[in-house]
Amino acid sequence: MAKSLRKKVWESLGPEYKRLKGIPYDKTSPYLFKGHYPFRASLAKVLKVPESEILKMKKNRNRVEGIPEEKEGWSAIVDVYRLLVYGIMLFPQIEFYVDLAAIDAFLGRQDWGEHPIVAVLANTYYTLDYYSVRNGKGLRCCTTLLFLWLTAHLFHSSKKTRCPIEDHYWSYVKPLTKEKWTARLDEATERSIRWYRQWNERDDVIIHCGGFPNIPLMSTQGAINCNPELTLRQVGYPMVLPPSEEAVTPFILHSLGIQEGEHLKKICQAWKKVIRKGSEWGLQSCGASSSYKSWL
Repeated sequence: MAKSLRKKVWESLGPEYKRLKGIPYDKTSPYLFKGHYPFRASLAKVLKVPESEILKMKKNRNRVEGIPEEKEGWSAIVDVYRLLVYGIMLFPQIEFYVDLAAIDAFLGRQDWGEHPIVAVLANTYYTLDYYSVRNGKGLRCCTTLLFLWLTAHLFHSSKKTRCPIEDHYWSYVKPLTKEKWTARLDEATERSIRWYRQWNERDDVIIHCGGFPNIPLMSTQGAINCNPELTLRQVGYPMVLPPSEEAVTPFILHSLGIQEGEHLKKICQAWKKVIRKGSEWGLQSCGASSSYKSWL
């Protein structure tokens, strides 16, 4: 897969993750890191244990604070099960370990109704960028969701459906070896990729937030931006003009520490002013102009 093509495909993650997870986030606020992890009282409430027990349960592994999955005392079965889904599937860091960042995202959903889509998406972008630059192994993101998204664009379904899970089922995706996956990705072309999926139909998309020229995303590991203007094809609009240089300038933070406080505050403020766009792009189409292709 050519580098320019990879860029277009990866940038489409944003608008589609919402559909894949089935969480209607248009009417709820996103979970954003608030500058500190959950207090002992919050952890004790979720785990149904005294606050004094939290200090004994907490561990620090590879500079990541959290609670081991196998720790005894998980008596609140329903909450703990949901917490494990957050810590192991949505926001994985270390095997058999639920870190405080995942717990914070879980509490954001449980106590404030904040959806995790932005954080899940940010973790995906962040880990893909991190490991591509450092040539690392072991993605620290929701790989199940990433797999579902990837197969949606590389495999063709035998039936038209508005459900991404059914679409995956009717695509008959067979298990592939590492070598066959590599070949499949290398051989992908503009024509072979399924740009537009029926289940991804929408009237508009988020173009930018606040004073940012694109969308700033805050994960449980850091922060990164994405450019939705590169995803118009995936939501049924043609790619006519190339985006501005400012809009595609990378922005990335490798920490959520105190030293990044001002940046994190700006990101939180930006999400209070979300700018959307839709029909202004004209008739729906999955094409791309010659000027856009030349820019690539």
